[in-house]
Amino acid sequence: MRIDITQARQHGAVAVLFAICVLTTANPAMGQALASPAADGVAVEQQVLALNGELAATETESDTLRFSAGLEADGDLSGAANVLERYLFADHNAVMARAEYALLLCRLDDLEAGRFEEAKLASIPAPPDIMARIAKACADAVP
Repeated sequence: MRIDITQARQHGAVAVLFAICVLTTANPAMGQALASPAADGVAVEQQVLALNGELAATETESDTLRFSAGLEADGDLSGAANVLERYLFADHNAVMARAEYALLLCRLDDLEAGRFEEAKLASIPAPPDIMARIAKACADAVP
């Protein structure tokens, strides 16, 4: 299933609710901030604007990879992995996004999940050089 971002934007409220669900699932602290009585309208508006920016920046696989790489460069490996994971919900067959996701999972020491994603790529099948990078990343992460 592929989510059409343009169509979601045409249904404004639905898109915002969907975005809030995605954000709060990936980041429970944001859910607490949105549900908190102390959260004022400005804070919520800023969060929605940030989410809209992320949605716009991750419409395609190449955009998602670029956005994720920026987060990774800033040292936010979990954020980078979350962006890729959300994209993979919409495009299950995105080879490069899945490969980068597997690499990040191994770098985050979630070897079981990294190897699970590696196995998914092997069934696609992914190019051998990508598979070798993932195998090395997972092997290097072993304590």
